[in-house]
Amino acid sequence: MSKVSASEIKECFVAFDVDGDGAISKADLAMGIRALGKNPTETELKAALENVDDNVDFGAFKSFYNKKFSSPQQQDKEARKAFALLDAESNGTIPESELRQMLATVGDAMTHQEIDILMQDVEVDAMGRVSYNSMVDLMVTGHDELIR
Repeated sequence: MSKVSASEIKECFVAFDVDGDGAISKADLAMGIRALGKNPTETELKAALENVDDNVDFGAFKSFYNKKFSSPQQQDKEARKAFALLDAESNGTIPESELRQMLATVGDAMTHQEIDILMQDVEVDAMGRVSYNSMVDLMVTGHDELIR
């Protein structure tokens, strides 16, 4: 993960501070952190946001950014291993239905809306199967609609 400069952190905060009042919401804080390349899980976010005010100023945003969160790239290997466990035929694919079920129920479960957004960019073959390596590549390079 490349180093993010102080000016990039400030630019990100300003981009989310649409009304220019010097404060953003907790939801915008989470999106901003992800936009800057970190990928906290929902569990990590919930714990980290527990003591954060509803109106987050730039100082709190910068402090929150400096917390240790993993990047999508750091989660790559773990994700590939998890998908491989579901690959009964050892051919690099899993049924779309199993993928959707897993995303909705395992770990930091995604909503059906989030899954539908993600699946718009996922190729499903004629047999209804998804290449999980392509899926992980998509997740690692980012899908910014998931964080909106």
